[in-house]
Amino acid sequence: MVRNVIVEDNIAPIITIKGAASVTIEAGTDYDDPGVSVTDNMDKNLEGRLFKESNINTRIPGTYQVKYMVQDKSGNKATTVLRTVTVVDTTGPVTSLLGDAIVTVEAGGAYVEKGAEAFDSIDGDLSTVVKISGEVDTGKVGTYEISYVAYDSQDNAGQAVSRLVKVVDTTPPLVKRIESLDVLEGKELQITVSANDNGRTDSQLTYAVSGAPLGLTIDRCHNSVDPKRGTGTWIILV
Repeated sequence: MVRNVIVEDNIAPIITIKGAASVTIEAGTDYDDPGVSVTDNMDKNLEGRLFKESNINTRIPGTYQVKYMVQDKSGNKATTVLRTVTVVDTTGPVTSLLGDAIVTVEAGGAYVEKGAEAFDSIDGDLSTVVKISGEVDTGKVGTYEISYVAYDSQDNAGQAVSRLVKVVDTTPPLVKRIESLDVLEGKELQITVSANDNGRTDSQLTYAVSGAPLGLTIDRCHNSVDPKRGTGTWIILV
């Protein structure tokens, strides 16, 4: 008697995921999949029969899946294993100053804003949405701070950068010319003195007179001079 023994393989391979089944990565970075291992009761090496399906786009935030599938030589299909990959964007754009970080402006002059540029790894060039805060008053001596910051489409703020603007006064005031005047002896003469301090709005000017005749005094409250006596010709410097 002959007995026929039929050996069948009805056991499917087993897929074991390597690493975490759920992974979170930053948008714009590379995703390196750790893969899986496959075991089978009959077939010793099924790596070449493993199929992986993925639609991960690391430049677009969202939730993606990686599918791992395999079947042995007998056609037994393993249970599909999934890995979830979440792409998040938590990094703000990088903002860089255009021009110098420290700027010196003469009082009364004009401050020209050079601005800043911003670049985001996902959104690209965001220079047009850089927000500028702070003001410069060139009429007042002092140090002013201008801040620049940009936000990406996920409302992530980048690191703010600042520019210091120093308003200085190195230009002496300009005194308005006093024209030649004739006055009778014993009569009062009022000479009005005016000066422009280079456009400054916070100046407190002090006037001094030299070369004045005897008896001439300066009225500091009204910025004028009044001679009381003396005849002759004098050159008055203010």
